[in-house]
Amino acid sequence: MPGTYGSVLGVALYLGLAVLARTMSYPEVFLFGVAVAVAGVSILIVSIALKSFSAEDPQVIVLDEVAGQLLSLLPLPLAAPRTGSYWGAVAAGFLLFRALDAIKPYPIWKLGHLKGAWGVVADDLGAGVVAAALLAGILHFGLRL
Repeated sequence: MPGTYGSVLGVALYLGLAVLARTMSYPEVFLFGVAVAVAGVSILIVSIALKSFSAEDPQVIVLDEVAGQLLSLLPLPLAAPRTGSYWGAVAAGFLLFRALDAIKPYPIWKLGHLKGAWGVVADDLGAGVVAAALLAGILHFGLRL
């Protein structure tokens, strides 16, 4: 359940950043940069947390889910206006990421086997990238959400 809270936080952060990004010349670059920065900070925090917790993936640290969720929503400014349902696209991005993070199909599962903080964070980033690709496809082909 903590992962879901992290994902909700990721959606909220994305929505706030998207408002700010509308004032910029290259909003997609800004949003991608923030997602990369959050991923980097997540690796640092998880590496510290792994020394303090006995678990391989401390559930109290949800910044990795925030980073993955941010990645999953990156297609929104590129394609959402064509769908007529921005909030449906946000919900689809959330659900796709949560499903992929929970199920962890190959190759996402394999990323989780990397050593240390990289493995803890990489599976969430992988789920975010796959969710983003699926969401971009859904939005590109104009499927109604």
